[in-house]
Amino acid sequence: MKKRIADAEFARQVEQFSWSETEEPIARTNVISRQIGDAADQLNATDPDDASALRLITFVVAENDPDIHVEQFQRTLFGTVDLLTESSGGVVAVPCFYFTFNDFFRFRCVDAAVILSPRGGPALRQRVR
Repeated sequence: MKKRIADAEFARQVEQFSWSETEEPIARTNVISRQIGDAADQLNATDPDDASALRLITFVVAENDPDIHVEQFQRTLFGTVDLLTESSGGVVAVPCFYFTFNDFFRFRCVDAAVILSPRGGPALRQRVR
């Protein structure tokens, strides 16, 4: 199980000043990719001939803005990028999976990922084989 913990400095500023700012990209992150790589190393230690084994990574979000971190996990796993396309109502963003670097491709031993968030979220995302 991999988890991200709340930022102590953010919490201190909220406590002291009643507000704080933070900026997080809604994109693939190398930090999350490194965590996935560490988990994949652990999964690679399991018996590769055991066809019944489900090699699963669980992420637990405990940050200031869990929705952003859920999105980062998904974009890192799937390489998701929003592409702009025209529609009758103007320009809309359409998610494109496996468009860029993605850890489901890099770490083939990972069968699925579960993302747990205080606000809910996708229960299970499985690689498409």
